[in-house]
Amino acid sequence: MNSLIIAGSFIRRMLGNRKALLSRIIIPVAVISAIIGVTASMGAENIRIIYYNADQGQLGKHMATGLQGKQGFTVEAVDSIEEVKRQIVAHQASGALVIPRDFSAVLMEGKQPEVELFELTQTKSTVMLHQYSDAEITRVQQAIVQTRAADTAKGQDHQALLEQLLAQQEQSAIKTNVDPGHYNSNPYFNSIIGFMLMFLLMMSSGGIHIIMEDRVNRTMQRVFSAPVHTWEITLGNFLGNAAIGTIQITVTLLFTRYVIGYEYNGIPVWALFLVLECFLLAAIGMSSAIAGTVRDTRSLGQVNNILVTPTCMIGGCFWPIAIMPDFMQKIANFVPQKWAIDAAMKLADGEKLTTIASNLGILLLFAVLLLSIGASILRPAQKAL
Repeated sequence: MNSLIIAGSFIRRMLGNRKALLSRIIIPVAVISAIIGVTASMGAENIRIIYYNADQGQLGKHMATGLQGKQGFTVEAVDSIEEVKRQIVAHQASGALVIPRDFSAVLMEGKQPEVELFELTQTKSTVMLHQYSDAEITRVQQAIVQTRAADTAKGQDHQALLEQLLAQQEQSAIKTNVDPGHYNSNPYFNSIIGFMLMFLLMMSSGGIHIIMEDRVNRTMQRVFSAPVHTWEITLGNFLGNAAIGTIQITVTLLFTRYVIGYEYNGIPVWALFLVLECFLLAAIGMSSAIAGTVRDTRSLGQVNNILVTPTCMIGGCFWPIAIMPDFMQKIANFVPQKWAIDAAMKLADGEKLTTIASNLGILLLFAVLLLSIGASILRPAQKAL
């Protein structure tokens, strides 16, 4: 009962005026909606790749033709390496490759050619370009080996056989039908969920300011002088923060889904709400644990730098965890963002709710563990410095 009274007071203080309502509900919803509006349109576009073919033979042309057949890629030729660099620097292309002058000659000698890849930052599209380029070089190498064997056996012209084989390979006999379903159709979906988690974490860390205000004004000391336990004070702040976060999640999902019309890659609103709610509880647990360690009001402004940015970077809010080094991927297991994003991506890939039960359980375990730590180190009787 004491915890509910503290939670009610917490909610009134966090949302008790227009300024608080604007900063904690309206602005976050507006920002997330703007991010979704931009990235949703970007996700519908193909990945634009450019190339410059300086090869003096014919095999460079076949490599470029093979890349043009890849699903989701738009491959365009440019007339100079300077144009390649200009478009990459201007963000007019996701990636680029330059086929060297001796590309055909090196392949015909049975050696590995050096194809230059250009990128500003490593992204999913540039990793795919690297893999596709290696696959095309391997395809041409295998075609050379096969036609040489036929040339030796039947005395046929090797160059003509090679051209015929490569041309046949580039004319796909299978027609690809793209499923209009939701299976990870937006490559920026990871970032959309990541930004939503970041805002939830920032809003939950706002409760630290309320706790510090109680310390400065000695309100918490007066509360603690009553028959109230430390865990009740911590639980009250936790419940108040959770109620505000639930309002934020509900308004954000309903507005972006039914007003903007974003379908979240086909994930039901209630399923995504469940994932975000479990993360919210873990995020509030993190805030509660950190709030118990903050004693100096001058260091309060550094809490977000300690709590939000590093954990979001490690947890994959800004980029996919798969592109990080192995040791960073292992560290990501110790932040709740990783498990929330992984759950959302599994739902976007068509997995059932039972598949992400372990993710939700880990998020709830984060919440319980961190809340327990916060309750043990809160020390309501101690005032701020």
